[in-house]
Amino acid sequence: MVLIEKKATSAFLIFIAFIALGAYWSSFSNAFTHFDDQIQITENQDIVKMNWDKLKTIFSSTYVGMYQPVSTLIYGLLIGFLGIKPAVFHVFSFLLHLLNGWLLFLLLKQLIKKELYIIPLVGLFVLHPMQVESVSWASATSNIIFTTFYLSAILSFLKNPKRTFDPSTFSWFIIACLSKATAISLPVVLLAYLVVIKKKSWITSFVQLLPYFLISVLIGTITILSRESAEHLTNLSLSYSFVERGLIFCYTIVFYPLQYVFPLELSTFYSFPNKVNGTFSWIYYAAPFILAGIAFLVYRFRKNQLVLFGALFYIITIGPVLQLIPVGSQVVTDRYVYLSGIGILIALSPLLSLIKQPKALLIASVTCFLGLAFYAQHRTTVWQSDETIWADVLEKDEFVAQAWNNKGITAAKEGKVADAERYYTRAIQLNPQYADPYTNRGNIYAAQGKSEAALKDFNMAIKLKPNHADALFNRANEFIKIGDFNTALEDLNASIAIKPGTDALTNRGLIYIQTQKWELALADLNASLEINPRNTQAYYLRALVKYQTIGATAGCADFQEAANLGDENAKQALIQYCR
Repeated sequence: MVLIEKKATSAFLIFIAFIALGAYWSSFSNAFTHFDDQIQITENQDIVKMNWDKLKTIFSSTYVGMYQPVSTLIYGLLIGFLGIKPAVFHVFSFLLHLLNGWLLFLLLKQLIKKELYIIPLVGLFVLHPMQVESVSWASATSNIIFTTFYLSAILSFLKNPKRTFDPSTFSWFIIACLSKATAISLPVVLLAYLVVIKKKSWITSFVQLLPYFLISVLIGTITILSRESAEHLTNLSLSYSFVERGLIFCYTIVFYPLQYVFPLELSTFYSFPNKVNGTFSWIYYAAPFILAGIAFLVYRFRKNQLVLFGALFYIITIGPVLQLIPVGSQVVTDRYVYLSGIGILIALSPLLSLIKQPKALLIASVTCFLGLAFYAQHRTTVWQSDETIWADVLEKDEFVAQAWNNKGITAAKEGKVADAERYYTRAIQLNPQYADPYTNRGNIYAAQGKSEAALKDFNMAIKLKPNHADALFNRANEFIKIGDFNTALEDLNASIAIKPGTDALTNRGLIYIQTQKWELALADLNASLEINPRNTQAYYLRALVKYQTIGATAGCADFQEAANLGDENAKQALIQYCR
């Protein structure tokens, strides 16, 4: 009988995997997006042709305000072995997602004795459409990676929860934290397990887990400082009153369980609420009452260990990403429920026992699986490209400034300049405190030769965000055009101090050439080429420097390199100077 049950369980897990493959199949051909993919992956020079120096850089750097060296290292390994291809990341994410489903199955077996009740929960985790963001967005691969190590740490701990210190569990925990900082919630989850499930004293349990808490404090501090330096922390007091911020906080707590149970209006971007005639949408005013109702139900059934532990698992794991310390421009996001949704599943698991007939439970589960898979497949098409992402967002909410800004970026890439300018202007109208569309519209004006308008936009972007490296770089370019090299140099120095990019170093090298500071020019051009060995302009400019300071042979060698990369000026220089 046990053997038959095990075979049935295996069959259903395989069935879930095949349904998931069908749901995510189309996502394997999705492109990289401008939604952080260029920063973390496609334009991240630290993960291209990695070496020991780049490895040290990865473990000492943050990307988009996040310290996640293990995830970044895995990105580099994927690129090193398989190339910079979006399909590589999408397939890898999907396979890791299935692995997490298996790890969840093993975890639930420790909490729920009947495998019949575990299968529906695993199916919900694997097939739920809210998981699509984590699986289908390349930059969210870190979310799946850290969850793998997080669940591995829990499983390792459950093998021997009485052990004072387990090196295996601690190692998994460290790797999880270095994959994504939200793993700092793990010691609190383990504390809840010891107190609720094992009935141990919380003081004794806390002492046992003290090394984990110390690591959490360290990683949490690094993360807050990184977010602050990247200017990702949001000051909601500028836009909302204290009461309104309280409503937003309540909404962020209830959003995930409501959407997990009723995933009706999913989006790739949930902006902070707009006030129409000074008021929010009704759901924000209902949120405190919904939260109170959920809290009452948990209290009412607190003697059920699964209900209480599941509720605690959810609130603990969602805690680091709630808007108590506001980060970014989204009030909520689907990927945050990837791990915390496990708590929702655990808390709701006792409801499955109400279905007494195994056949009825399995039929209901299969029906639910197919429905979720169909919805998930639809959501994967949303992540097909930048255009489909922001079209979906604006279909749900036309007042999202970032959506209009990113739609403008896509239009500019396609050469639709007038459309791009209009989209950037719309973003500015919706959120005059948003720096990026000013920078992007300034680029449009700069390309059209409208220096005065461009400088006005760059000035506004820098006023709103003083550490905006791109705005400083772009303003410097305008000053170079009008011959104001001293002011341009100041902006480039500031931009490079924030983000030492290859273009900024090249342009500063150009200024040093104009002012005949040859050694400084050579140093910047060397640094630029170290970041991007295919920078044709840097080769051409370095050739000019070497021709002037070292000699014709050295200069002509760089002219040849630039010409080989297609630089027309270098080809002319070879004819003129290097016969």
